[in-house]
Amino acid sequence: MSKNNPAVKELLSISKLLPSVLVFGFTLIVYSITRMPTIGFVDGGELAHAVNSLTIPHPTGYPLFILLGRFWTMLSGVEPANAIIWMNVLLGALTAGMVSSIIYKLASNIKINTTFAAIAGGVLYAFNPIIWQV
Repeated sequence: MSKNNPAVKELLSISKLLPSVLVFGFTLIVYSITRMPTIGFVDGGELAHAVNSLTIPHPTGYPLFILLGRFWTMLSGVEPANAIIWMNVLLGALTAGMVSSIIYKLASNIKINTTFAAIAGGVLYAFNPIIWQV
């Protein structure tokens, strides 16, 4: 089989996604296990109320978060505070997977072990104390 074969090209492109999928899955599992059971102390209650009532929480307003949260709450049919927590779990895991994908692409340009760099970078991002505490 040559690399010009479409089936081989598709298989190779799927293998490029493997580090991102692994980081996403691992992060999703850990974030799901360690998520807060209810809203937190800082902005959680204010943002949950803003999502439920479509109001502006405070200056800057987080308009994209409010709209995504409202859509997610309507889609899931769960209590707004719980729906927002699960939305944050999913978005956090997706972000870690995307960071891993970006690192994979950048690492392939400098000829290092791209799989290790992508997985390590994605996991380090996901469990960075600043991201982990949010």
